[in-house]
Amino acid sequence: MKIQYNKKYVSELIANTDLHAGGIFFCIIYRDCLEFFDNGMVEITKKVVDAFRPMDDMDERHLERYKLSGTYSFNDRGYLICSFEEAFLKYTGIFTEKDKSMLPFHIYDSRLSRSYR
Repeated sequence: MKIQYNKKYVSELIANTDLHAGGIFFCIIYRDCLEFFDNGMVEITKKVVDAFRPMDDMDERHLERYKLSGTYSFNDRGYLICSFEEAFLKYTGIFTEKDKSMLPFHIYDSRLSRSYR
C-alpha cells in the first residue's frame, strides 16, 4: 500500500446536526481531511462545506480550526494504522482494489469502546 505525502485524503460529506424541541433544525456540513507526512506523522483537519444554520457561530469556527495530530504505520497485514492517542482514536484502513484512490477506514474509540464508519 502506498500513500501520498502532503496530499489530503477527503471523506464523504458529514453533517453535524441538532433538532431542538421547538422544531429548529441546526446543521453544519463538513468533510474530514487526512494528510500524511514522510516523518510518520498524520493530521486530521475539517473542511466546512456549508454552515447551514449553525447553532452557534463558534461551531463553524471550531470545525475550521480543528487539527488532530497522530502517527501512522503499517501492520503485518499491510493495513494502514493511524493512532491519535490524544483523542483515543485508532484508524485502520486499506486502499480498495478497484480504485486505489479510495481509502476506507474503520475507526475505533478506545475511550468509549465504540467503532465508527
